[in-house]
Amino acid sequence: MVELNKDNKGVDVNKLIKIDELELLLKKDIKISGNEQENLLGVIHQPTIQDIINCGGEKFFATYLSIFCLTKEILLKELWNEEDATSNIDVNKVKLLDLFFLTLSNKQDNIDIVRQYNQLLLTGLTIFYKTTNIKYLKEDIGFIIDDKYIINRDNFDTLCAYIRIITCQEVAKIKEKPKNMSARRKDVYEKLMKGRQRKEQQNYIGIIDMINALIVDKRLINYDEYLNLTYYQLIHTYKVICFKSINNTQQIYCTVDVDPKSMKNSIWISNIKELNKKQI
Repeated sequence: MVELNKDNKGVDVNKLIKIDELELLLKKDIKISGNEQENLLGVIHQPTIQDIINCGGEKFFATYLSIFCLTKEILLKELWNEEDATSNIDVNKVKLLDLFFLTLSNKQDNIDIVRQYNQLLLTGLTIFYKTTNIKYLKEDIGFIIDDKYIINRDNFDTLCAYIRIITCQEVAKIKEKPKNMSARRKDVYEKLMKGRQRKEQQNYIGIIDMINALIVDKRLINYDEYLNLTYYQLIHTYKVICFKSINNTQQIYCTVDVDPKSMKNSIWISNIKELNKKQI
């Protein structure tokens, strides 16, 4: 199967798309251009913090945003079991957008979940096109936006790639669960996965965390000033602050009467000693 973030030659779609960073930093709407189908996508809006609040807050926004980070493989596993997928559709010919519409007429569970994903996609589109004037195409799978822009099965992947870029996201990945595990190994594996999930949740940096970091750094004086920042501007500024902080810390270390090379060597030696202890 061809992965969502790659074209039929295996090339990463995100790397083919070039958006001037000045357009992103200066809060410009982004015009999608390319081949004949991609030109139909029109102009997308960079969501602001106010937009995120309006759609229900960060958790809701993350849910809508995740729709544009899915792969065909992930969505197939979510909506269809393997037997239904192989017996009802040609998985090599079906495209990502198709899966938001295709249902099994005799399985209500499948119909319900496909409808849920379809509605999530519809809401996500209202955020990035900044309009509620979105209709289904009458004779094809897809949408028409403001009676002029068209999203269809041939350009939806490109739209997803653009949205990922303006929100600093990547294509979702799922680590395959090992097969034929013993009961003991399965128990260990599940505990390990839960531990990793807890660690990821603890290390997660959300919008509030980034705003608080910028407040402390005195980038903007009060919280109201952040409402008109785009999501991209907030993330970019936060990264700049982090880089500045790390750089200052390194300079402080190097002003002490210690040779930086010996510092690095001592770290390597410490790591080697730790590794040797584990091997003994």
